[in-house]
Amino acid sequence: MTELRGVVCNPSDQPCVLGQLSDLLHKEGLGFDWIRWQGVYMEGTATPERPNRSGTFFWTRHIPDYFIDLPKTWGAFETGLTKRVRKKLRSSLKELDRDGHKFELQITKFPSDVPAALDAFYRLHKERTKVRSYDVFANPEKQSFLNDYCVEMAKRDQLRIYSIGILGEIVATRIGFLFGEQLYLYHSGNAIDWDRYSIMTVLLGEIFRSAITDSFTRVNLSTGNDRSKTRWRPEVVQYLDGVEVASGFGRLAMYSVYEFLRLRGNTQRFAQLKSNLNNTDQFQIPNVSDDVE
Repeated sequence: MTELRGVVCNPSDQPCVLGQLSDLLHKEGLGFDWIRWQGVYMEGTATPERPNRSGTFFWTRHIPDYFIDLPKTWGAFETGLTKRVRKKLRSSLKELDRDGHKFELQITKFPSDVPAALDAFYRLHKERTKVRSYDVFANPEKQSFLNDYCVEMAKRDQLRIYSIGILGEIVATRIGFLFGEQLYLYHSGNAIDWDRYSIMTVLLGEIFRSAITDSFTRVNLSTGNDRSKTRWRPEVVQYLDGVEVASGFGRLAMYSVYEFLRLRGNTQRFAQLKSNLNNTDQFQIPNVSDDVE
């Protein structure tokens, strides 16, 4: 559910906070097999100091978070785009108009409208996964959490669900959360039959236009390095994920096996392997249920 995991603090306080957390986790008797240090803020291009004091540690991935500071007018925003993106956006609008598809941007703000908007979102998000990514909300518990969260955000006037409607049907949608004058764009979905019109590009363009009209100062495009974000010439903040493995070859070996199976979506197999090996008389596998994130 959460796109960027990490400690909640001012970036300038992060080294101190992570150091204190590391000291706590290393206290005698607490015990762990490995720790995933996630969402560590990267100051410029400098690799941050590793949180741990000892043991095996390695950074595992960079996480770019893209954002755009908005100008006062749509004209100024368009001027800042590349010629290719301006042409792409205009041609998509012309193709929709040529084929007689009049669209409207719908914005869901009020709690009473959230259930219908999210029903359309779940349907289109699932359909989008037929050609890219995966269904983040296949689990009913995740849907339940998002339902509650969106209603609560709507009560605070911090929810914006942007949707493209054509002939009474929602064909593309994206969830946004408002924090002050900054709009954070969350997951999206669209009907794949409308990909030929680059409907998600159209939607994002309309979101930018609406955000400028509403005097928002920044749009955060969320994490992930893909063309749908970078084509808009955003600025970027980098975060890092790292892993610290407790001392001992056995723990390092088990972490390697766990990661191998995790990346293949088969952590259940690891639990079975651990159980079988622990039933032997030769040795005991460390308890990896204490995988700290």
